Amino acid sequence: MKFKITLFFSLLIIASSSLLAQVSKEKFNFDPNKTEELRVRNGLPNFFKKLKAGEDVKIGYIGGSITNGGLWRTKSIEWLKSEYPKANITQVNAAIGGTGPEYGACRINNHLLIHNPDMVFIEYRVNNGGAYQGRALEGLIPQI
Repeated sequence: MKFKITLFFSLLIIASSSLLAQVSKEKFNFDPNKTEELRVRNGLPNFFKKLKAGEDVKIGYIGGSITNGGLWRTKSIEWLKSEYPKANITQVNAAIGGTGPEYGACRINNHLLIHNPDMVFIEYRVNNGGAYQGRALEGLIPQI
C-alpha cells in the first residue's frame, strides 16, 4: 500500500509541476526569452485548497493505452476520493490507446481543455517514439 501511495504522489508531483490547468486570477509576468528551470505558479496550492474545501474538482487525463485502460488512472481517482471525501471529484478521460503525443497535441483543446480541468496528467510512455519524440509532449504543456 505504501508503494502505491508513493507511486501516486510521484506521478502527482511530476505531472502537477508543469501541467496544472488550474490558473490563478493573478497575472504572471515573465520574460519568454529568459530560460528558467522552474517558474513557480499558484496552481497546486489552489488545487488542494479546492479539495480540502469540498468543492468540485475535475482531473483530466490524456495519453495512450496505459492511461485509457490503465489501472493507474482509476487508482488515482479512488485515492483522491478516499483522501478528500467531501470533494466532488470527476475525471475527463481524453486518452486514446495506440496514439502518441503528436495526435494528443492536435486534439487536447477539443477533447480535454474544453472541460476546464483543475489538473491534467499526461502519459505517452509507450507511444512517444514518433518523428517528433519529446517535442510533441512539450507542445502539450503550453496549451494547458
